[in-house]
Amino acid sequence: MKAILKTILILAAGASTACDALWDLNMEPGKPVYADQGMKGTVEGNLTAAYSMLLYAEVMGEYYWGQIGGMDTDESFRYNVSNQNNIPNAHNIVPSSTSVREFWKNLYKINEFCNTAIMMAETASDMTQTEKDDVCGQAMVLKAFSHFTLAVNYGPVPIKSVASYEMGLDTGLERAPLKDVCQYALDLCRDAIPLLKSLDLTGNCGVITKSAAEALSYRIALYMASHPDIQDTDKYNDVIKWADEFIQNGPNRLNTATLTVNNETLPAYARLFVNNMRSDATWNSENPEGIWSIMFFAKSVNSGEYQGGRYKTAQRLGSQMGIPCPDRTANSPIGYADLTYRALNNLYDKYVGSDSKPYPAGDLRRDWNIPTFCYKNVSSDELADGYSATTRYAYFKVYMPEEITWDREAVFLPVIDRETWTYGSGNLKTIQLEEGGSGYTNAAGQTTFTVEIPRISRPQTMASFNKSVGGIIGYKAGNSLDATTGMQRINACNQNDGVRIEVVDGVVTSVTRLNPSAANLGTGFAMVTERGIGKWRREYETDLPPIREQWVTACHLPVLRFADVLLMAAEAHLMGSEGNPAKGLEYLNQVRRRAYGVDVNTPNPEVDFATYDLETLMDERSRELCFEGIRRMDLIRWDAYVGSYNAVGRVIESNPNHSYINYAIDKLGSDYAKYSILPIPSDEMGLAADTFYQNPGW
Repeated sequence: MKAILKTILILAAGASTACDALWDLNMEPGKPVYADQGMKGTVEGNLTAAYSMLLYAEVMGEYYWGQIGGMDTDESFRYNVSNQNNIPNAHNIVPSSTSVREFWKNLYKINEFCNTAIMMAETASDMTQTEKDDVCGQAMVLKAFSHFTLAVNYGPVPIKSVASYEMGLDTGLERAPLKDVCQYALDLCRDAIPLLKSLDLTGNCGVITKSAAEALSYRIALYMASHPDIQDTDKYNDVIKWADEFIQNGPNRLNTATLTVNNETLPAYARLFVNNMRSDATWNSENPEGIWSIMFFAKSVNSGEYQGGRYKTAQRLGSQMGIPCPDRTANSPIGYADLTYRALNNLYDKYVGSDSKPYPAGDLRRDWNIPTFCYKNVSSDELADGYSATTRYAYFKVYMPEEITWDREAVFLPVIDRETWTYGSGNLKTIQLEEGGSGYTNAAGQTTFTVEIPRISRPQTMASFNKSVGGIIGYKAGNSLDATTGMQRINACNQNDGVRIEVVDGVVTSVTRLNPSAANLGTGFAMVTERGIGKWRREYETDLPPIREQWVTACHLPVLRFADVLLMAAEAHLMGSEGNPAKGLEYLNQVRRRAYGVDVNTPNPEVDFATYDLETLMDERSRELCFEGIRRMDLIRWDAYVGSYNAVGRVIESNPNHSYINYAIDKLGSDYAKYSILPIPSDEMGLAADTFYQNPGW
């Protein structure tokens, strides 16, 4: 611990002056600058610096949701990870790796700024008691968050409870047991609640309020209740007591109103994430779900108000975990996004179900989180008539013959042969009819009829597509224009077989292959693992610099929201000795109803779970909270990687032939005791040999 204390002492000594630069770089321009504002300015400056440290790429800018939280799960993976990658969850790191040290160091820096703010607030004569309470409450929750995040990722860690100024030469902190670290963090949250402002008074999810302290305490308590090395099951009952009261009386509620953007109606589920892309952390009656979001305002060092700044903040949520778009140009209407992080088949399957585990059609979260399209044009393209830089290209679409009309289009899903898949092939086995639509009518005015779509030769572009007979067409991410027409080249079609579509009373009732003996319908279709992630979509960005940044967005990151609270409460009611499973089931079903766009407070047998168990909750948390950096800590606390749930085995089974996808998760399973936690940084070990020990296997 001496190494990090040395860094912290230097850092904290300059906090009162350095915080202005941190704020100007990382937070919103025009917000308070604390120079020459007395002790109050110094206290608030340290708190600002703590918030600012969250924005580093090695904390919330990528590691939390990406290199650590976005890998080694059954939700997502980082493309092309192999033994050549030296990032945390490629499992090729060593204790001396920069990533290991920076994650550790920055989390302790957050804690140190908070300790300093609390210490100085005690003697700040220019602050009212209410101001002191609020600053100290925010600092306490940030301290809890940093200690808990350290414990989840490093196991037992030192509890750094006081400012380095107060420690003197006593720097030999020992690694505290995991349970003790979590209890320390939990106590901080609960003690902070009466000190903090209510969210409905602040109206902003970007600062810590009573709601954030409440919700974070539930997350920590559930970790302690369920983690195999802690198993403090009384914590389930604590969560029941706390969460029931919060759900009943707290200011937070689910977002339930749809929103219209660019003439498109989006589901209520999307509202919070659209707000994230708009740099909007406002809490109000239209957006009551948000609890705590990390606010990223720095959007470019190449132009605008942050030009020339130090670039420790780099929020790449929309570009690395976004809908693919190749447009890197300064005036891009969508914003560049690659395919660094992608969804796994496992997550998609949770939305689709199977014969043995059916799942009701219509979950609006699926196509929002795992989009059905990409963008392929760039602003400088010479586009064909009817196309624009904002044109969406479907990964898979069934085109009926042009004589067929409908009121509501049926939903068809591609079924790709996973066993034969290799990158670029995408053999389309068949088509799954998910929802039959309505109002289908043929040229003769009939509403009961049969349509046959024959096998077709792959058209170069849609300009040569025969609309009269229809077909099955697929695109892939990447920019590939046909030089002659200026239109996007088609990547896949049903060149091997056709389909027969039955319509009864205007509703599609079945889809069958014309020639079942054919190898497949066609090849070259995009699998789920070749798509992007759609939760944060750069097309909704409004806070843009003069020259749009290729990689960096000002996108906020949600850490806690009300849907998570409902699911945590449902889990506590299921597992706690004082639980009421019926109440927990209602909490769970409120989240589900919102996902289907129906009234959240009215029972709905078409979408509600009739009963639930822990696996039901595990799957629902994934459907709702995917890509938000939570899944890995959930799987750890449930002992679900290699236990009965066997997440490692499920990922490998559902993604066969995907060696570059499976590398990280397979290596995790090969030595779970080692790779489930990070090593203690080697410089800490070297300077604290008397009090530190290395994690097993490292």
